[in-house]
Parts: sequence; structure tokens; C-alpha cells
Amino acid sequence: MLTRRELLLAAGATAGSLAFPTADAAAVADTPPPAGTKSRSAPDNLAAARTALDRYVPAYLKTMNAPGMTVGLATREGGSQALAYGWSNREAREPVNTGHLFQIGSITKSFVALTLLQMQDEGKLDIARPILDYLPWLPIEQPFGPITVHHLLSHSSGFPGESPLFPAGGARLVPHHAPGEKFYYSNWAFDVLGNLIERLDGQPWPRVVERRILAPLGMTASAGAITGATDARAAQSYVRREDTAYSRNDPLSLSIAGPLAVTRGAGSMTSTAGDMTRYMRMLLNEGTGPSGRIVSERAFQAFMASHVLAPDWGEGVHYGYGIAIEIRDGERVLRHTGGMVSFMSSMQVNLDAGVGAFASINAQQGYRPNRVTKYALEAMRAAQRKAPPPPRPVADERDAPALDDYVGTYTNAAGRRLEVLAADGQLVLVDGARHIPLESYGGDQFAAPDPAFAPDMLVFERAPAPGAEDPAQKGKENAQPPPPVEILGHGDQSYFHSRYAGSRVDPTTPELRRLQGTYRCDDPWIGTTRIVARRGQLWMQTSWEGPVPLVADGANTYRLYAMEVPDVVRFDAFVDGQPQVLWTWGVPVARSSV
Repeated sequence: MLTRRELLLAAGATAGSLAFPTADAAAVADTPPPAGTKSRSAPDNLAAARTALDRYVPAYLKTMNAPGMTVGLATREGGSQALAYGWSNREAREPVNTGHLFQIGSITKSFVALTLLQMQDEGKLDIARPILDYLPWLPIEQPFGPITVHHLLSHSSGFPGESPLFPAGGARLVPHHAPGEKFYYSNWAFDVLGNLIERLDGQPWPRVVERRILAPLGMTASAGAITGATDARAAQSYVRREDTAYSRNDPLSLSIAGPLAVTRGAGSMTSTAGDMTRYMRMLLNEGTGPSGRIVSERAFQAFMASHVLAPDWGEGVHYGYGIAIEIRDGERVLRHTGGMVSFMSSMQVNLDAGVGAFASINAQQGYRPNRVTKYALEAMRAAQRKAPPPPRPVADERDAPALDDYVGTYTNAAGRRLEVLAADGQLVLVDGARHIPLESYGGDQFAAPDPAFAPDMLVFERAPAPGAEDPAQKGKENAQPPPPVEILGHGDQSYFHSRYAGSRVDPTTPELRRLQGTYRCDDPWIGTTRIVARRGQLWMQTSWEGPVPLVADGANTYRLYAMEVPDVVRFDAFVDGQPQVLWTWGVPVARSSV
């Protein structure tokens, strides 16, 4: 039996040579406790979390191929600590320090929500009113009834996740379903809300949040916009190399990110760990900062109310206004993550325990450091209870797959055979004489870090679940063991497990095959999109995530995942039956010959 050490020897030698610098810790200057809050010292909480993180984070960074990380810890009473781990610039051996700015991505949405609630306190806004009352120029249709500010704040408007504010050709956006019907995460909605703030205040959104939220909280190092003016104070950051064999075990799979400017309400802010502790302290005090309330008590209750069930965020999780709400071990936890082109962040705040944690890494690899912030909360909570330290979580954001589900021999229609083995806790793809360790990408998707398999991911397809077509069984799928894996998909090829008894004839039509190709965009938010057709099904893989199925919904138009999803892609500009343009997220992306 092969060992993991043998399989990863070459990659491990490179990764292991990058020793991480020791953590840099800086105590954040305490501010006076808010009025009405009982003051007590909390050094044990912070010391416990610091000890736990010092032991955990270096292994986490190595496992997740993250260059560096900044962490902020906060307590309700005013104790705070900022920590820094790993490298800002790996090539120059410059460590992360607690003064570095990290882009916080969609955590910005909670700032947008609090700014609007502050305006409602002032009588400038009624979040129950239709958005067109304030922005009559907004190019939207409302076939199911008025779209209110409330619907936008709670991701329940029915509009797409991504779209330009002004769609091409003067088109108007149409919601997919009735407002308030269900949760669907929408960056577009918060871009609209950023414009609403500008309309009500008369100043650009970044200046408004700096004046209304950052300054009162003493967040003097933070900025409301990511521009060249913040570059000098920012940590160097990294992105995945396009078209390469993705490997979390190989630092060379990352390249230095270029400059970026973001001023949109969906995710424009950049901050330090120390400043984020000040923000979390305000959340822990339910809207009160060092100089008084940021928003009224009533407004903060609306901010953290469970407005809509958000099943994509976990069982029982709800979404408020710009923040998710979870009941964890009987305690209320506010949380959000942020994903940027080259930064990934997580914030978790336990309102009942009075502790919060923020973490951000300077690389975009499709995950957020949620296990770091959750573990920090657990360590602080255990110290409060004078309980033993919590068990250290595995240093991987993706749950370990059930290896036996995938083991077997797979053969395609041409007779090419691939074998999948389990070796020392990891899957190994055997292709002839080569043994390739597979890296889990979540769900049934894996990356094979080998040029012969780049850039397409491996997708293991399971047999239909019993009763899958029966409406009475809907929602009960998780109560049953997952169906067996029958097919291994890679690009346009299907490899059938030896147990597969169905038809091996590929029903893909020539018309569907002509949609296949690589579509490239210089916009770093879009990047490269791969379209492949396999067994009559189109799949889309982007720079941001692994393959997702496309479901036909009209001429040359497809919905992502399922018909219930608002986001669509559309093929356009056909030449000899082959599209030259793919519209994705409302942006035209050109077909590439390579």
C-alpha cells in the first residue's frame, strides 16, 4: 500500500521548505467600555485563544496552501488582540504584520446594513418602502409585486447573484421569483444598496461608511474603498494560476495578484485585524460603540433578526440584514464570510458568550477560514467556563470524503481505464504507471494535480437517489445514505464504474458539443470559464469554483444548478453554429482558441 508521504514527496519538499515566521501579536489599545456595560477583565479568554491558534494556524496555513493570515479576537468588555501569521510576500520573505490591510469582501454587507439602519433612525429611509421610491431609474421589472429595501437587505428579492447595475443593451432585470419567497445571495442587491446610500447621503458610499461607522468606532486604519491609495499598507496577496494543475500542496500553484479597485457596496472595504476587533466589540454590545450607539436598539434588533431561512449557509441558519444568524449550542452567533479576488475572510461573533473572532488569508483558493474563527470562539468559550481546551479541528476547510465511495475501476467508451485507490487516508488516481494523489474540492469533486488532467476537475456522479422524482420524498434525501458512485466525469469524457449497469451511449448532440470551449475575460472577477458537454449535460467550470451543471431554460440560455436559481448564462454570436460569446454574470466573455 502506498503511503501519503511517498505520494506527496515531490510537492511536500517544496511546501515544507517554506517555514512560517512566528506569530506577531499586538495588543489593541482598549477603548472605554460602552455605557451601561459591566466592565471586567478578560485576559484568560484571549490568552487561551492565542495559545490554541499558535498551535493550529501554522498547520492550517500549510495544509490550505495559504501564504499568511491575520486574526482579530474581541470580547464584549473591551479586551482585544490582533495576531499575524505567515507571509505577506513569500518571495521577499516579508511576514504578515498586524498593521497590514486585508480586504474583507462581503463582510462589507453588514456595514451597508448598519449604515442604512442608521439612516432609518434619522428618518431618511423606510426599509419597508419599494426601492423604486428612492431609485426610480433602477432598470428592474416587478411582476410579482414591489421590491423593498428589506428584500434587498435580506437577499430575498428574487434577483440574480451577479449582474451589472445597468445590463447591456438597455435590458431590464426581471426577478426569478416573488420577493420574500426565499433566500438567494445577491451581490447585485448590495450594489444597489450602496447606490441608495449615496442617494440619501449625497456622498460616495466609501466616504459615507468611513464617516458614519469607521470613525465613531475608532477604525482609523480601515478604508471604505479598495484603491491604489490603500495598496502601500496592504498585505501582498495571491491568486490561483490559470490553466494549471491545481494543487493545495504546491506553493507554485499561486501567483501574485495584480492591483484591484473596488468601490461597490457588495464588498469594497479593507481593514486590519485590530480594527475588526473594534467592529466586533460594537456587535457584541449590540450596536453600541465607545462613544455611544451606532444605531438604535430597535435598529440593531432588526439587523440581527431572522428574516429569511438561508439553507445554503447551513441547517437552521437564517439571514438578517447583511449578516447570518445561527443558534450554536444554544447561543446566538452572528457570522459572515468575504471572498475577494485574492483575499478570503471569516467573522464569527457569539453574542451570548460575548466573544468574537475575525480571520483573513491573503490568497483566493475557494475557501474561507471558518474553522479558524470557529475554533477561536470555542477556545475563548472554554476558558470562560474554566473547561478543558476544545479539541483541535482538522487543518482543512473541506470535510474529509468517504474514500470507499469512490474506490474502483472506471472505463470510458474507448476502453481507457482509470483506477481510484485509497492510500493512507487519501484517494489516488492510477493512470497507467502514474499514481496521482487527488485533492478534495468539496462534494464529489476532486482535482488531479497533473498536467494531463488540467484544467478540468474530476466529478464523481452518483446513481439517482431512490424516490428522487417523488415529491413526497423532497427534503428527505439527507436522511438516507448517499447513492453509490457510478461514473467518473472529466472534461467531455465519462468513465464508468465496474458496477455501472446502465447505457454507455453518450446522448450528447452535435449542437450541444458546439457550445463547448474556453471563454476568457480580463476582468479578474470573471476570469476563465470552461464549458464541457458530457452525457447530454452541459457543465460550467470557472476560475472560482468547480464544475456546476447547466439546465436549459430557453434558446441558448441555461440556469446554474437548477431551474430554481435566478442566475443564467447565455451563448451568443454564433459563427458556423459555434458561439463566440458567453454571457455570464451579465458580462460578455469571448471564446478563446487556447
